[in-house]
Amino acid sequence: MQITICNSTFDKQKHIVMTVESKQVAPNVADHKKTIERSISYPAFSIEYAFDLTRKIYLQFGSSAHNTRETIAKVLRMSSNYLTIPLSTATQYGLLEMKSKIGYNPTSLFVQYYKPESEEEKRGAQLQCLKNPKLYDALLNAYKGNKLPSAQALATTLFRRYNIAENASLKAAEIFIDNLKTLSLLDEENNLLDPEQTELVANDSIPQDINNSNNLNNNTAAIPTTNQSLTDLSMGIKLNDGRKATLVYPENITDNDWDRIIRIINAMKED
Repeated sequence: MQITICNSTFDKQKHIVMTVESKQVAPNVADHKKTIERSISYPAFSIEYAFDLTRKIYLQFGSSAHNTRETIAKVLRMSSNYLTIPLSTATQYGLLEMKSKIGYNPTSLFVQYYKPESEEEKRGAQLQCLKNPKLYDALLNAYKGNKLPSAQALATTLFRRYNIAENASLKAAEIFIDNLKTLSLLDEENNLLDPEQTELVANDSIPQDINNSNNLNNNTAAIPTTNQSLTDLSMGIKLNDGRKATLVYPENITDNDWDRIIRIINAMKED
């Protein structure tokens, strides 16, 4: 574009030129913003982990009313920011219902999983959790009856075909495969079995360990074993070489209790 200015001072010319240039640059900035891609929603934790979190919420609040993330975090003594992704994951599985500006509440699907009237009902609830995320439903339909690729290969597929961010694709693939293994949906040759035709998982009334739930923050909580109280909480800690440690602590633990635990651990470390 050309602009002819007659009887104008230098300052006016400068002002007009700068105005024209700014109008020319603006469309390029807008075009750049449109190219930013966001990853679609995907479960960031395993079904077992999401179930355990929902169970703790249920034991504290019941299922008659919704509670905000901040309220849940305060009662469970967890970081509100940390809970954002776990709560979102439990919602994707259908274990929690989320209402904007109101909060979260355990669903009837969770109750079927938590207090089933039969093993068939529990199995159905588990499979429904698996099928609820849109990404999982698409993957189940795509690979049913076929050999499931390795986690690395599946990660590439998630990035290329399902719009999962590249830096999150491997974690998403590992969690999907972990869920399939937990529900015994992979045969010896790694073929994906039809969920509707698989037998009940043996001894799966309550998951005993969710330390392999691919916690993105290495802060995985575990379901109490038979030696723990139902009100106890626990934290799985991943160590080197695939080892793991579990810290079990009472729900009403105090800051003084934590200080004592830290002192004891430091003393053990010095020894």
